[in-house]
Amino acid sequence: MKKHFYYFYDLNEVLIDRYPSKIASQIRMHDPNSNFIFIYSENYTNGHPLQIPPDSKFFYIPSLSKKKLNEIIDKYPPKSLTTIALRIPDMWLLTFFNHKNVPTQIIQHGLWSDRLERIPLVPLLLGKFSKFINYLKYTKEICKINSIPLIPTLKELFHFLLKEDITISETKYLNNNMIKAQTVFAFDSSWDNYYTKKYAYKLNQLIYIGNPDLLLLKEKNIKDKENSICYLCQSLVEDGRLSKHIYNSFLKVLKSQVASEKKLYIKLHPRSKMAIYQELKNCKNIVFTNELPICTHYIAHYTGLLATVKHITDNILIWLLPNHHTPEYFKNFGSVVTNSIDDLVLFVKSQECSEMNLNSSSFQKLTQHDLDKFNPIKKISKNIISLSNDK
Repeated sequence: MKKHFYYFYDLNEVLIDRYPSKIASQIRMHDPNSNFIFIYSENYTNGHPLQIPPDSKFFYIPSLSKKKLNEIIDKYPPKSLTTIALRIPDMWLLTFFNHKNVPTQIIQHGLWSDRLERIPLVPLLLGKFSKFINYLKYTKEICKINSIPLIPTLKELFHFLLKEDITISETKYLNNNMIKAQTVFAFDSSWDNYYTKKYAYKLNQLIYIGNPDLLLLKEKNIKDKENSICYLCQSLVEDGRLSKHIYNSFLKVLKSQVASEKKLYIKLHPRSKMAIYQELKNCKNIVFTNELPICTHYIAHYTGLLATVKHITDNILIWLLPNHHTPEYFKNFGSVVTNSIDDLVLFVKSQECSEMNLNSSSFQKLTQHDLDKFNPIKKISKNIISLSNDK
């Protein structure tokens, strides 16, 4: 019998290990004969995925050419494709697999916002020139296979992805079912408007899974909090959304005003570059970690992990970066929203604060029991198997 393979794509090998490898391992539990192909187009650690199931195949492809993709699927016939976002590389792969009549899915991976701040376009392009060239190639392939014009589509992508001042529903060429996944694994029904308006999905294309980041709390006692502070990193500098100079100024504030008073955990982002944090590395009161510590206090900007730590404590400070947009939705998670050092000092010295009422009807704190039985990865894997067998 001819073998078929579940395909997964994410930007780099670290992100492959975040969700795709876990989902694949769960699929293997339900389907012992399953096989997996992992594709990534950026190499973050000069390594490879470490947590993928045995006998899986992985491919680092810096330029996702049609020829290379055809070579892979000819050798390993696809059963489905799952991506973790809807960036230009994802759009290209989804288009390619949709035209092959392969079931495609996308997984919500964070609290997406109204818009993301970026550094000016020219230095952004100069800093990521090779990626920019690849994205142009992918867009050209998307246009070719879908018989749509290149220049108008590039203009729509600029407004949709960079300026974020239009939705796919408002575009003429991106509003194309072949460019998008056939199914969306979304957190819950509070995201219905987001997907139907911004991405032009229909409600029957959404499957609710809960927030996978809550798995970070699984088998942890969220009531047993250490009297310490955790800063939740984002990939702001790494992704070209904030200048290194501005971020360094903030890190100096963390060092002088926070680490001088309490133990400070730096919860790294999967794409955090340690070179950015050199000034903090030798501080005896600072601990770098890839895990999520259970602390009395958290500091962040607008990371999706805010919805996770809100289950632990209401002592959350949202630090506003200068001349940088912080989405209003994320501010709702903070007991303090500020760019004042005086406010920060008071926050660091404060005890557990009274519970804040989050201004969001979609947020509901889960009990320890709920967290212990929570398993979105299992739900995703079972649905991928089912959707793949339907074709």
